[in-house]
Amino acid sequence: MKKKIATRVIIHNPIKNSVLACHPTGRKWKSRDGGIATGVYNIPGGEIDEGEDKLECIIREAKEETDLDLKKSNLKYLGFYKYSEYKDLHFYYYPIEDLEISKLKCESYFENQDGKMLPEINGYEMFNLESDLEMFFPVLQNVLKKVIKDYPELFN
Repeated sequence: MKKKIATRVIIHNPIKNSVLACHPTGRKWKSRDGGIATGVYNIPGGEIDEGEDKLECIIREAKEETDLDLKKSNLKYLGFYKYSEYKDLHFYYYPIEDLEISKLKCESYFENQDGKMLPEINGYEMFNLESDLEMFFPVLQNVLKKVIKDYPELFN
C-alpha cells in the first residue's frame, strides 16, 4: 500500500499561543463527565490532489474546512513529518491574531452511510499548545510536539 501524502496548517495566534482546532463530524463532543472529549480534534489540511502542489493543497483545504483565505506570503513551510504508517504530512504555519472562530464554516461535505451529506468539520476551538495538546488526535499530538520542538521561536 502506497503511503498517502497530505498537508496540515497550524493556524496560530502568537499572542495567546493558541491553535485553531477543527472538530471532525462523527467524533464525540462530550466525555462521560460532560467535559470536552480529549483526543478528537484535528487541524486544517488534507490530501494533495493529483496535479496539485503542497502549497495549493493547504490553501484549498483551509478554504474548504474553515472558509479562510490564507495568503501565500504569510504561510511558512515547516517541513515534512512522519505521521503514521499510512500517511505523512507537509506542515505549514500561519500566524493570525484576530481570528473569530464563530465566523468559520466548513464547505467540504461527505456522504454518510444513510446517504446524507454532512460537513467534514462541525465545530472549531482554540487550544493552547502548552496546556491543551491532549485535545488533538493522539498521532497528531506526537507530530505537534516535534514541530514545537523544531520551531521554538514560533511557539513561545
